[in-house]
Amino acid sequence: MSIRSFLSKTLYRFIHRAIAFRDARYTIAKWYPTCFGKNFFYDPMFPKPDGQAYFAKYHGEKLDNPLTVNFKRFKTDIMQARRLKAGRHTVHVTTPSALPVALTGIGPHEATGLHAITVQTGERELSLGGLASDRYYYLPILVPGPVVLSADTDLIVANPLPLTQKKSHPVRMVMTIFIDNFGWDILDHLNWKKDLPNLSRFFASGMIFDQCYSSSNWTLAGVGSIVSGQSLSHHNMFHNDREDAFVGDGYKILPEYFQDDGYLTLQVCGNVRKSPGYGYVKGYDRTVYRNDIPLGESLEAIYDHVRAFPERDHFVWLTVMDAHHTLAAVPDITNQLQVPLETHDYTKRKGKSPRVLGADARSVARYIQELKRVDFYLGQLFAFLEERFKSDEMLVALVSDHGPGFLSDSPGLLSQQKTHVPFILRGRDIPAGRTDEFLQAADILPTLLAANGWKSANEIDGRLAEALGGPKGRDFVLSEIKISGQPYLATIKDWTFEFNLESVIPVDDDGRINLTGAKAELLQRG
Repeated sequence: MSIRSFLSKTLYRFIHRAIAFRDARYTIAKWYPTCFGKNFFYDPMFPKPDGQAYFAKYHGEKLDNPLTVNFKRFKTDIMQARRLKAGRHTVHVTTPSALPVALTGIGPHEATGLHAITVQTGERELSLGGLASDRYYYLPILVPGPVVLSADTDLIVANPLPLTQKKSHPVRMVMTIFIDNFGWDILDHLNWKKDLPNLSRFFASGMIFDQCYSSSNWTLAGVGSIVSGQSLSHHNMFHNDREDAFVGDGYKILPEYFQDDGYLTLQVCGNVRKSPGYGYVKGYDRTVYRNDIPLGESLEAIYDHVRAFPERDHFVWLTVMDAHHTLAAVPDITNQLQVPLETHDYTKRKGKSPRVLGADARSVARYIQELKRVDFYLGQLFAFLEERFKSDEMLVALVSDHGPGFLSDSPGLLSQQKTHVPFILRGRDIPAGRTDEFLQAADILPTLLAANGWKSANEIDGRLAEALGGPKGRDFVLSEIKISGQPYLATIKDWTFEFNLESVIPVDDDGRINLTGAKAELLQRG
């Protein structure tokens, strides 16, 4: 190696490490993959005593020039795996499977096309060269038995993903489409069938729950209830920028039910408040994650996954961020050309408080166009599903965590427009129609499980919707904001009244609430 080459590689390695150290100073999970003082492209996440942990590797990223590193823009492929030292190792594969293997511990200056691994199955031995580091290679192992892996570098070997399954399910595809910031009050501003034709057509044979309410007004708390079936106080995802906010800590979450029953589970997500660092890898065989990943790119990951495992039954969670905010510096061209010229004024408004906005026609116009764009892409997804699965082989849910704050002048952080969210369910034995019964976000999990023929295994706050055979519907719904160091807020809504409560004493670090001197008001609804 020449002195110039050596100095160049040394400089690249130093800059790469410096950037990783700089970004890892963030302590909260929303900055994944560089948070908690670690870089999870290289450090294990949620390690277990048996050596297993979740390992993130680059997914579809070239990274030829280490000087361009910005870890939060990279897409990751995350699975449970073990790190093995350089050398020779035997992995036992009990059924025809994809065996994910990644080379690791290699400097960024020599990441692509320089490495090899030897794979021995039975009496056959192959040398696979020209490999890139820190990317999963899915090796097709079609004959069960011991697989011997040899490499001069450390290996990340994930759990084999069976290509076939022992147990078949009547419902072969279960999908949850989570559209962040999809407020159901938007129906007052658009035509469901005309403006969102693909959503309305696909779910025409399903059940629309018109009175579903989020447990809070933001994602960390709202999605926590969806995946756990628990209230905000019980799922414990109320923390604001704390290191100990982990979903599924002591309770089972939605994907784990399906993984435990033999489904192949996939999550495609780009939400910073649903990042892998918060625990949103639990229960998933694969997670494809990148901050603010656009819907079109997310769908590619789903198509590839389902096509790669045609003989498996699937549980898929799709997060759609496009309606939440502009993912790039400017809106998509279709959005820009479908709104009036005056709507291109992107000046940020000042609301009644930094977090309470008012009605804004420009934002509403752009928001509707973005929902139309989401509807267009989801039409492609629905066609893909309908081509591969019969109607009674699917269970598809549409959910959200909160709505936007610019649809009306409704005051308060827990207003109708912020907490009124869609819940739509289509699938086997789901009757077509609409219901006005009150539902809370915690009711989504038991309703999904019951629609698949199961009961919740743990004590939860949610309950099966009455329209699908559950107990008498709720008389009211509760939404809360509980953030350490800030006042506790709660609202209870029924058909006639809205009761609002605000504490004077801030929520303490452990989530305890002191209502001494709290302010309360009772308002007439409608």
